[in-house]
Amino acid sequence: MLLKLSVKNFTLIRDLQIDFSSSLNIITGQTGSGKSLIISAIQLLMGKRNQTPNLNEEKKSIIEGVFKSSPVINNLLKQLDLDEDDELIIRKEIYPNGKSRSFVNDTPVKTDVLKLLSQELIQLNGQHLISDISSNQFKYAFLNSFIEDQQLLNDYHKAFNEFSKFQKRYEDLLKQSSLLNEQRDFFQYQLDELNDADLSSLDEDSLNNEYEIIANQEKINNNVQEITEIFSGDNGLIQLLHKANIKLADFSESFSNISPYSDRLNSIYIELDDLIQEIKLQFPVKAPDLNRQNELEGLLNKLNFLLKKFNVVNVSELIKKRDLLETELGQIDNVEQDLNKYEVQKNHWESICFELAKKINKLRVNNIQMIADEMNKLLAVLSMEHAKFKVEISSTQVLNEFGSDQVTLLVAVNNSSNYYPIHQFSSGGELSRIALAMKSLTSIKGIVPILIFDEIDSGVSGEVATEVGKLLKKIAKNVQVINITHLPQVAAMGSTHFHVEKIDHGNGLETILKSLRKEERIQVLAKMLGGE
Repeated sequence: MLLKLSVKNFTLIRDLQIDFSSSLNIITGQTGSGKSLIISAIQLLMGKRNQTPNLNEEKKSIIEGVFKSSPVINNLLKQLDLDEDDELIIRKEIYPNGKSRSFVNDTPVKTDVLKLLSQELIQLNGQHLISDISSNQFKYAFLNSFIEDQQLLNDYHKAFNEFSKFQKRYEDLLKQSSLLNEQRDFFQYQLDELNDADLSSLDEDSLNNEYEIIANQEKINNNVQEITEIFSGDNGLIQLLHKANIKLADFSESFSNISPYSDRLNSIYIELDDLIQEIKLQFPVKAPDLNRQNELEGLLNKLNFLLKKFNVVNVSELIKKRDLLETELGQIDNVEQDLNKYEVQKNHWESICFELAKKINKLRVNNIQMIADEMNKLLAVLSMEHAKFKVEISSTQVLNEFGSDQVTLLVAVNNSSNYYPIHQFSSGGELSRIALAMKSLTSIKGIVPILIFDEIDSGVSGEVATEVGKLLKKIAKNVQVINITHLPQVAAMGSTHFHVEKIDHGNGLETILKSLRKEERIQVLAKMLGGE
């Protein structure tokens, strides 16, 4: 239960301390007095984001709630690695710049921790409850509260999370696989094309050089023949140098200082003779090899085509492209393997989910008659004797977070035998009573120790309002109830009564809250009855 709420410098609240009782706590006040600020402060402790300014924009706001702990809360604190105690203290500090900090038992925590704790602590029911009554979350939470085997529900929740995880991964991989398979044939075609080219054996420079030689063979033949004639023909350079060398050698026999020149001339002769032999060896005179020329032309054309197609400049980059294609094709194969693995896991958890959902369905179906009977008793108490409530459950082959059931909450009014889904029911006052009856029925289980009702009784009056108050008091025997109301009949049922007022100090407005003594309470109730 919520033992104490402390609010400082929050919107119109300067400094507020509220000590709640363990049963029915009533909060009243005129419209606009600031009752909703109490709810807003509690919502901040539940992890809701702050959207209201501080009263003093130079100071931080501090909201602190002291809760009586429980084994469930302590177990959750242990899982979150937080200190356990008889009391749970949640504090929210909001700074003038809008930033905030959250604390649990004086340990800084993230907002998500507050949300986790609040799920086990508080259930807030505002005027939106009427619109939420036909939501899946509301319907299944209502039905599940009557299932004794809560571990079965937890097991299903865990199994469904696993199924959802593998299903999402499987579907993502399936899309990826579909896209990759569309590319697989194209990638494979490109890879085959590059592999057929035998890139490792291609030397672009060597091919171009050989092609140029064969293509210009006749010109090379003529040039080599002319050079050979100049060097080796009659009176060619070789013969002339040879004759000069003989003469110089004869001359050097008489003059020893001529010998070095004779040696140099002999070296030139030998070098020129070697040169012409190498030229003839490198560029032999022969008939053009047209077959080889065609072969080289084909290789070069293919190579140039591949370079242009893959937008690269040389063979080494083509080889890199080939290796990349091999890698991408390997990844496609890996995706296929992962796809099969996740499909197996998905099917495994899907089977478990259906098995658990079948058990849950059986328990729900076993409870629906009892639920209808108890609901109809409560509706009669709330002056809706003419209405009948029932639940329809049909099993499907589609899983969701609640199981595989299709649940419809139905109401028949004016003693009619025709039932209609609750969301088609238009009377706000009667919907409020139906919702309150459902909350009353589930409160017996005490799954959540604190129920907050924010004007859930709107749309009712007179004797019905009195019955609503009695029902809230009955709910408060099982759980703590904090109820904001405009109805004196409801307010009169509270064990503790707080009244909210807005005061004008001249330099600003302030919301204050007072715990009413007996005489003060009578005066407030009298004013509420008189419409003042």
